[in-house]
Amino acid sequence: MSRREAGLQRTWARILEVAQLHLGDDPLRESLRFVKLSAMTPAEVRLQVPSRTVMVALMERGLPALRAAVTEVAGSRQVQLELPANDQGVLFNDLGPEQERPGSPVIGTLTPKYTFERFVVGASNQFAHAACQAVTTQPGDHYNPLFIYGGVGLGKTHLVQAIAHQLLRARTGYRVAYQSSELFMNALIASLRRDQMAEFKKRYRTLDLLILDDVQQLAGRERTQEEFFHTFNALHEARTQIVLTSDTVPKDIPHLEERLRSRFEWGLIADIQAPDIETRVAIIQKKAEVEGIPIGPDVALFLAEQVSSNVRELEGALNRLGAEASFGGATISIETVRRVLHTVAAGRSRAVSFEDIR
Repeated sequence: MSRREAGLQRTWARILEVAQLHLGDDPLRESLRFVKLSAMTPAEVRLQVPSRTVMVALMERGLPALRAAVTEVAGSRQVQLELPANDQGVLFNDLGPEQERPGSPVIGTLTPKYTFERFVVGASNQFAHAACQAVTTQPGDHYNPLFIYGGVGLGKTHLVQAIAHQLLRARTGYRVAYQSSELFMNALIASLRRDQMAEFKKRYRTLDLLILDDVQQLAGRERTQEEFFHTFNALHEARTQIVLTSDTVPKDIPHLEERLRSRFEWGLIADIQAPDIETRVAIIQKKAEVEGIPIGPDVALFLAEQVSSNVRELEGALNRLGAEASFGGATISIETVRRVLHTVAAGRSRAVSFEDIR
């Protein structure tokens, strides 16, 4: 890979993180991980999407987030979406990369950087971090299922993927599935539509580790809940480790069947809270070191003071600072942070309350 191509891929990775930040807890955020950069010119960014399903979803509600992210990271450009040349127009599929590849031990896509080594531990996440590490020592025996809950962008996905990375390194032939609830539902729909439920059940019930992200998205989906109930029972009886994440505790997930709710509470429930300022500074410094972003202690402290809502927003701001430094060659100062945060805030829409109008 040439230096220019490597630079484009780094820029696209930053655009992707900022776009996911803009989408918040929208399920479309997970699908963005499968969008590929086709080309980038001074006038436009061309993106290849894995399927017509994702294309429709992006056209309906994802383009504003993508355009805003491109503008924040790379400046104003048009965003063009295109399908793969071999697209056959299947409306429901496993979203391309989520399909099980022959010989692959993983169903789904794990992010390489989401390891325990890169996770910053603080008072807000110490218990959840310890529980995840304990699971890797005796999977299926300790805390099964392990249920991690917390707000958007606090590190749930990082922690549960770290479990997968650790077990894949330690155990030969280990079979792992990491999926969001939306992608699990899409896979179920595809199997029903193609009359392939036997293959679906074999795929998910012969695992060594199942990680299901954002289980609150199962709410109200009766057929998906029924299938996941039977999958859960089969895996639990086989002492297969199950790891779940949600934005709230099981008892507060609306329209969730009671039999599933009770099973989610069988093991250990651990929460992740918003990080304190010391942890935020440590997160900034660690990510800056990994990404090669030149940032001083005073700037890290100032950024941590200004962004306190969640880790994803903090990393998004740092990505923007890194882009500023790489494109403009400027030193990152407190003034740079102020300008970047002002730009990000100006691009966000704000809910208007009755009190605002009055």
